[in-house]
Formats: sequence, structure tokens, C-alpha cells
Amino acid sequence: MSSFIFQQDIFPEKKDIRIHCQRCNEADWAKFLPQFIDSIEDNRIGISTMHGTNGASKTLVISSNSRIIAISISPKASRSSRKGNSPFNQLQDLLCNPKLFKYSLEMDKVSTALFLDFGLTIVAAKDLLSLSTEHSRHSLEACLFALGGSGNIEKQAVKRVFSDKKVTSNDFERASLQAWAVCHAASIPAVHELLQTARLINTFEFDKEILQVLCRAIRDANRLWALKPVRVKNDVHEKHKALSNDEISLVCKRYKSKISDRPRNNQVCIKLFRRLLKADTILDHQNREHRS
Repeated sequence: MSSFIFQQDIFPEKKDIRIHCQRCNEADWAKFLPQFIDSIEDNRIGISTMHGTNGASKTLVISSNSRIIAISISPKASRSSRKGNSPFNQLQDLLCNPKLFKYSLEMDKVSTALFLDFGLTIVAAKDLLSLSTEHSRHSLEACLFALGGSGNIEKQAVKRVFSDKKVTSNDFERASLQAWAVCHAASIPAVHELLQTARLINTFEFDKEILQVLCRAIRDANRLWALKPVRVKNDVHEKHKALSNDEISLVCKRYKSKISDRPRNNQVCIKLFRRLLKADTILDHQNREHRS
């Protein structure tokens, strides 16, 4: 067990807040539950997970506005040690408290990890990325919107904390900030209003065999997404056409490397570098390079 205090840099107006963090294991976490419960405001907490080298979750992080508990949970712990009023069952009771709202930027992944890796279910959970209807779900813009808008937060801090890189056991501060940030974001008036109509996620009511299939499908889909290349080389014809207003027209040589025509998810940037044209396409956070 260990504890420390840190400050966040995502929300400038809250830069002076001192956040108490406690790291513990499944057997000891209940010792810190009373203080954590007392720190909860307006029945809301933030949740994130930390992963091991095999991709499975190893640690569950829960956060109020001022306190964070990171709980290491062994997926191999026997069910016999989790009977009665065990610390594990107290954690399950917290997650299944219908009066306590739980928030995460990607609650689909969190609720999946809770069941597949820990055997835990959750109710009254909400996904913040689903609040944005104008941006691709995996885009930085959707993340900024879910946290209250780019005018109220530090963009570079958000990129550092909520990058696509999976949070591993070495990223305790990142995981803690993720849980704290979504908890705070839920209190921002504009975000709070949108959350009133957001659908609740409830895995407790599912048949466990069906839930196992659904969670496995979600995890497999996320793994396939993660396998997409960050950069892909594309080919364009050497001859190009200059248009007005500093615009230029490029034609792709091969169909499989052509730029998608969905402007909502694409951003194409043309750069002149050593007399060579370079077209960079950003598609759902995937950077693709096009060269003449």
C-alpha cells in the first residue's frame, strides 16, 4: 500500500486542488472506503482501469472530486475467499449502487474489463464519449467535448492523459487523472445537462452467459481497432493541378490508397517539403501519409 498527493493540470481553474491518492490491494481497500464515501459529491464518481502486459485489467481506479483509490485485483482469486461481506463484495456493492452514478470516458471498455477480468458488474454507469454527436468517437475533439470543451481545459494535458496508448501498470498517474477528470467533468453545467439524457449502462441485469459473449465481442473489436497502423504510405499522381485560394488537387494512383470522401472524419493537409508534395490524412486518429 502507498499513498501520495498530486495536482492536476487539465482544468486550469482547479489547478490548486490537492488530490489524495491511495494504492491498495483487493483485501485492504475497504479500510479506505469510509473516507472515500465521505468525499463523494452529488452521487458521482469517475472510473478507469490499468492493464497488465497481457492486455487484461489489473487495477481498478475510482475517484471522487478529492480522493482516488487504485485497487489491485487478482483475477485468479478463488470465489470462496469472496463470500459474505468480503472487501470484493463491498466493491461490487459500490459499483451496483443505483443511486451512485459512475462515469468514464469509455465506459464500454471499462464495463467490459470489470466483467471479463474481475467478474464485477456495474449499474448507473455512463459513457462520456457518447455525448458528442459532431465528432468521431475516437477523435481528440470528442474527448475535449466530453470534458467540457476546449475553451475550459488544457488541450496538451488532455492529449497526454487520454492518449490512445493503453494505460499500463506503469501509468498510475495517468489512470488516476483519467478517473478524476471524468468525475470533475460530470459536474460542469454543460456536461451535466447532456448527461441527464445519456443512456445508463447496466451489466448486472444481463444473463451472465450472454454478457460474457457481448463483453468478449467488445474487447475483440477494440483489439482489432488497436491493430490499425498509425501511418500508411499512399501514392498520388506526380502531376497535380493548382486551384485558386492556395488550393491544390491531387489524384490517387491506386484505389486502395485513395482518400476517403467522408469529411466529417478526415482532415487532409498538403505540405511542400524539399519540392515534394506530401498529403497527410487523419482518419479517426489514424495518420496516413500520401506522397507524390
